[in-house]
Amino acid sequence: MLKRTLLSLTACVVMLLMVAVTGASAQNILLNPGFENGPTVAVPPTDWESFGNAYQEAASTVDYRFVPFAGNNLCSMYGNWSGAYNVSGIFQEFSVVPGDMCMLSSYARHWGGDAMIGSQATGGNWVVQKIAFFNNKKPQPEEIASVESIILDGSFAQDVWHYGVPICALAPAEAVTVQAMILYIQVDADGGAANIDDVYFCINGTVPVQECTWGALKALKEKE
Repeated sequence: MLKRTLLSLTACVVMLLMVAVTGASAQNILLNPGFENGPTVAVPPTDWESFGNAYQEAASTVDYRFVPFAGNNLCSMYGNWSGAYNVSGIFQEFSVVPGDMCMLSSYARHWGGDAMIGSQATGGNWVVQKIAFFNNKKPQPEEIASVESIILDGSFAQDVWHYGVPICALAPAEAVTVQAMILYIQVDADGGAANIDDVYFCINGTVPVQECTWGALKALKEKE
């Protein structure tokens, strides 16, 4: 487990350093990453799979409930008020092979008029960005590995956008698909809504899992 964590961290560091040093960037393969395509006003985001309460919304004209980070639209997410613990989410799925390097980042905000309260540590709601890998087990694929980070909770300043620092993950053995996910976790019917915008996800080449070293990762970039 520690070895795989170190490999994922190495992959992420290499990807970020290559972008910073060379000015290069891998293609964002998400469809509608900024929620600019399709209808708005309480409809699920176009091109995304969604569940629970996740909606594509246009910029507010009366208050500051919806203020996009960029463009004219964003995604609004909140809890389902069902049970002691529930999740709303959006995701897109892509094919991978073991050793693929994946990176995910996003922007998140909550409005002072409907702010999140507390955090995961204090029993409140929170929002994560997550990379999840799945096998092809029948009849139902299984999640076999994941990496996630908290991008918003009640401890974050209100009415400003927060950058979800990129997370990276290496596709493990047996992985055939990956999901780029944003999840809103609600606990004990706590209120508050999250705004999401400009989600970024890339898959940047493949290194055989058993040969995944710093040198191999650097060589990947040099081949581009």
